[in-house]
Amino acid sequence: MKPDVEMPGARLYCGDAVDVLAALPEASVQCVVTSPPYWGLRSYLPADHPDQGREIGQEASIEEHMARLSGRTVLCYRPTCEHDDDTGRCIVLDPFSGTASCGVVVRREGCDYIGIDLSPEYTQMARERLEDPMASTLRRRKRTRTKDGKLRQDTFNLRKRK
Repeated sequence: MKPDVEMPGARLYCGDAVDVLAALPEASVQCVVTSPPYWGLRSYLPADHPDQGREIGQEASIEEHMARLSGRTVLCYRPTCEHDDDTGRCIVLDPFSGTASCGVVVRREGCDYIGIDLSPEYTQMARERLEDPMASTLRRRKRTRTKDGKLRQDTFNLRKRK
């Protein structure tokens, strides 16, 4: 599987974590660091996005969410500390990468980073942060609720530091 974004020390995949993880070579990652989405808190995708039904955190019950998350966790946590390549560089994977906060730190520490996120918008923001982590900061807009009391999708923007 070809990454959607590739730059020195980082690869970003826009897709379902299970699909991308299945396509990565066995034992190709030395460390997994992640913060999976909470249940029922918010949607990271627009309501009309074709992958809305695959989004973690939107399950009908907390039990369904935990079962779904547990299945993905089993696929994630197969890291190895041995390097099969000549580089000797540690590769850190974040299967729910969002805006790549982990990736910024990983690259600063001299490791390579693989980020996976279902949202094209978040993958784009991650690309921008990784290209120039010092030139941008994350800004969160105010959350609003729909008439039936549900939280609307959170919106994040990157803005240039002055």
